[in-house]
Amino acid sequence: MAEQSRTRRSGVVGPLILIGLGLIFLGNNLGWLDWSIWTTLLRIWPVFLIAAGIDLLFGRRSTLGALAAVVLIVAVFAAALYLSWRPLSGDRLAGEELVKPLQGAARAEVTLERAAGKLEVSALQSSANLVEGTLDMRQDEKARVEYEVKDGTAILSARNEGNTVGPTVTDAGRYTWDIRLNDAVPMALDITVAAGESDLDLTKLDVEDLRISLAVGANKVILPQDGMYKADISGAVGSIEVVVPRGLAARVSFGTALVGRDLVGEWDQDGNVYTTPGYATAESRVDLNIGLALGGVKLRRE
Repeated sequence: MAEQSRTRRSGVVGPLILIGLGLIFLGNNLGWLDWSIWTTLLRIWPVFLIAAGIDLLFGRRSTLGALAAVVLIVAVFAAALYLSWRPLSGDRLAGEELVKPLQGAARAEVTLERAAGKLEVSALQSSANLVEGTLDMRQDEKARVEYEVKDGTAILSARNEGNTVGPTVTDAGRYTWDIRLNDAVPMALDITVAAGESDLDLTKLDVEDLRISLAVGANKVILPQDGMYKADISGAVGSIEVVVPRGLAARVSFGTALVGRDLVGEWDQDGNVYTTPGYATAESRVDLNIGLALGGVKLRRE
């Protein structure tokens, strides 16, 4: 009978993970924990394998073994979190300068991909360059920048390579890409931030098409103020704040799952579609789609 009881005993890892994830989501939704905590969890994912191994060794043998497994698993997670909150071993490099001239280009196609760290994008005024910026990276990272001007179109691609494991919540801001784009050149803009945070002030940019993909972290996007364009903002886990600047009308479609919505300002609602008054006749307007799998979206109209 005792042998059958031991055979039927279930492990402790599954329940502990469910409890832990539930507490984290609760903390996120109530504002106690920043969504960037998911970047840290992504970095320490091997701990889940260690926990499963401890569970197999001790957790399924007896009640005492299960208690010992719980203590060991909690201790391992606590140690991993403590170490992850310390600065990364890769020292910060001096900022690498990014400058690319327009060379007569009349429009641009810009792709920015930040695998881990912080991305800041803003407008560059009264310049003969398409882009100016500073790229801060760790020693195990490098920037891959490709640029050409073809048939009057400037094509820019900037991404980081090397160790793309996300920075911790305490040092993510140390590795910032600060990029400024020419505000007088019409452009298609494609931005990806895999793990980290972003602060995208696109207010003054002349954007024809906007695509933003934000995987894990906390992000803020201020939409371009002028023009008629389409925009798509998608994410996996985290928080997204989208600001609709004064003078821009918006039609916003939500394709979301377990997501909290916080709308500020005057909006007309039709199901999952929210529209500002006067959208149909506005000279400057955006057709925006927001898709987030899990987290919170704040949509604010100035």
